[in-house]
Amino acid sequence: MEYFLVFYFGCIIGSFLNVVILRLPKEEGLNGRSYCFSCGHALSWVDLFPLFSYLCLFGKCRYCKKTFSPRYFLIELVTGLLFLAAFIFLKPDSLLGYLALLKYAIALSALVVVFMVDLEHLLIFDNVLLAAGLPVLAINVLTDYMGRYSFLSLSGQTMGGLFAGGLFAGIFFLLWLVSKGAWIGFGDVKLMLVLGLVLGWPVTAAAWLLAYFLGTAFALPLLVLGKKHLSSRLPFGCFLSVAAALCLFYGQQLIAWYLRYVGF
Repeated sequence: MEYFLVFYFGCIIGSFLNVVILRLPKEEGLNGRSYCFSCGHALSWVDLFPLFSYLCLFGKCRYCKKTFSPRYFLIELVTGLLFLAAFIFLKPDSLLGYLALLKYAIALSALVVVFMVDLEHLLIFDNVLLAAGLPVLAINVLTDYMGRYSFLSLSGQTMGGLFAGGLFAGIFFLLWLVSKGAWIGFGDVKLMLVLGLVLGWPVTAAAWLLAYFLGTAFALPLLVLGKKHLSSRLPFGCFLSVAAALCLFYGQQLIAWYLRYVGF
């Protein structure tokens, strides 16, 4: 029951993320009633139960019978699974544990939004990054204070996060500046700053390298097949989001594996 409640709470958050993903690129507010994008009819509360409403209505609008995109269901499901994975991974049993869980929930929610919006629109919104970065920074400070870690140590979450975010955002900024935005988007620069706060040092380095590996693995076949060109834009925020989510759970293991691989 505990696992189900965590999972379904994640699905509820995923339902809200659907609204954010759809409305932000259209510059719509987030406080209005949900509505069908085909007929414009406001959706009733019975239409808005995450997962269940979609299944019970066979993925169609109750009013105009137009088919909803399966992405709504998938985003709810994926967000629920991510929340459940974070709960199982962290096994919180103290205030510090629940602070870590809150940090994971905020970060994973933001990464879902960044992934979908960048995939569809090649945009990363500042308000999404601020909505994630500021609470994560506050949680880092509170965690270091409660855990009696030094605020000046890179092993602490506050300084480690600021150092990692500043370092890799600075690298991205130089790439953006030299290429005049051709190699990297400025949204990726700001995203890297937030990922540093989330992952800290040295896990941010692992996420940075993993994102380039994923991007290369995705782009090379497209280049060979002529589907993309060297000048084509890629949603690098998607690769950063996937890499960051993986490193939230397996960052230390990836670092240990890499060091063993190179002989350290």
